[in-house]
Amino acid sequence: ILTQVKRAFKMCLSIAVLVIASEVGLLIYGLGQWIVYEENSRYEYFQIANLNFDRFGHHYSTNSLGMRASPEIDKRGIRILKFGDSVLNGGAKVSDENNVTSLVSDSLSKLVIENTILNISSGSWGTENAFEYLQDHKELNPDFIVLVFSSHDYSDNMHFKNVVGNHPNWPNEQPHCAIDDLWSKWLKYKLGEVFNYRFEELHYLDNVIDTGMSPGWNKFHFYAQDNDIPMLVYLHPEQEEIEKGRWKLNGQKLIRWFDENGISYVDGLEQGYLTNSYEDNIHLNAKGHKSIAQNIFPSLLNSIRSKK
Repeated sequence: ILTQVKRAFKMCLSIAVLVIASEVGLLIYGLGQWIVYEENSRYEYFQIANLNFDRFGHHYSTNSLGMRASPEIDKRGIRILKFGDSVLNGGAKVSDENNVTSLVSDSLSKLVIENTILNISSGSWGTENAFEYLQDHKELNPDFIVLVFSSHDYSDNMHFKNVVGNHPNWPNEQPHCAIDDLWSKWLKYKLGEVFNYRFEELHYLDNVIDTGMSPGWNKFHFYAQDNDIPMLVYLHPEQEEIEKGRWKLNGQKLIRWFDENGISYVDGLEQGYLTNSYEDNIHLNAKGHKSIAQNIFPSLLNSIRSKK
């Protein structure tokens, strides 16, 4: 019996050491904290305020209104509101200082142009989400508006599918530990693929077909016109579009709409990107954010100087 107790003790000790070592290793790797979201009845969801953590060696923070890599709201020089989805947001794989918003702000500051640039973006947002956020925060009172979206955002509408706290991309609380982080965000679903198990939360847009133009585009256009606010659109290409050298059908529709309505835009496909800028088909690393900053800056600067 004593021998069996010793064996059991050694086994438990080995398991405990393995768990602790795994937890420490995952923490060092960068797991343990992630972006947390809250539901919103007007624009579906947004990051919670005052996030401040490091993940995968990159710093991620939000201000008191949940805006990514943005200063607190004050009237310091010109105020530029940038709206977008996960591309503009950058996620936890792009540090605050490498985010396109921070880079453009730094470039303006070097020209002694006092500015406050706010990054109002969230994963899988479309123009409709972004416009509703603006309507809910009229105190932001922009001097300039910049939209950063892609071909698929032509028809990206809100659906209020209750993803916050249910889908792994929109957690509503921090993980209990780094191991929980690994399991909840990745390992659980990889095992599901191996055993061909269907996780219903991953199929929240099944049977949803968006084909028409999202109303958010026209809402932004009319808002900018009515309030005499210069608006610039940056159309960001998927890696597939870069490889083929042409926009998908919805990207072509957007460009026609820009031209027909006299909307200023920057063609990201035409401008090009630094090599190795993409993390996947659409999301960017720090080099990709630098590319967008370089591509958009001349048009934005010209717009700023024209308004003075």
